[in-house]
Amino acid sequence: MRRLDAAVLAAGVACGTANATDSPRGSLLMHAGYRPAAVALAAEDRDYLGYAIDQLPRVQRIDIDDDGIPDSFVIGADTLCGTGGCPVLLLDGRSGHRLGEFFGAVAVLRQRAGARAVIQVISRRDIDHSNLETHVFDSGRYRRADHVVLDAAAVAEWRKGIEQRP
Repeated sequence: MRRLDAAVLAAGVACGTANATDSPRGSLLMHAGYRPAAVALAAEDRDYLGYAIDQLPRVQRIDIDDDGIPDSFVIGADTLCGTGGCPVLLLDGRSGHRLGEFFGAVAVLRQRAGARAVIQVISRRDIDHSNLETHVFDSGRYRRADHVVLDAAAVAEWRKGIEQRP
């Protein structure tokens, strides 16, 4: 099985819809799409993301649980970002509680595990490879369900199934 097929299958298994011919479909939250916005960050979250108390964090909002209230993906300050990616926190839109921590570019899939979206995160591993992690919501937070290493061709194939969200 090719590595991309394994990643696709992992996303399907995580949400109970495993089929090796399925491809991930969802939105990739592009780095440039994060905008400064007022969002309540706990002190430890602000420290984790590298923001000073007087800085507005950069945020993208998307409803991951279809409750009508957008949840907040908050990207780390530029000083914490590198070629591998950036740290990202996911905060619940209703309560503001931390639902997950990720490192890399976040893709919110249309696939569901229970009531919440499956999330994939891609980050550069080295010049020829990237890590693709699949996260599902379990016991109050997102947890990594699978990890695969993709070569450049597999990354390009994965990106074909994901729309670029500004």
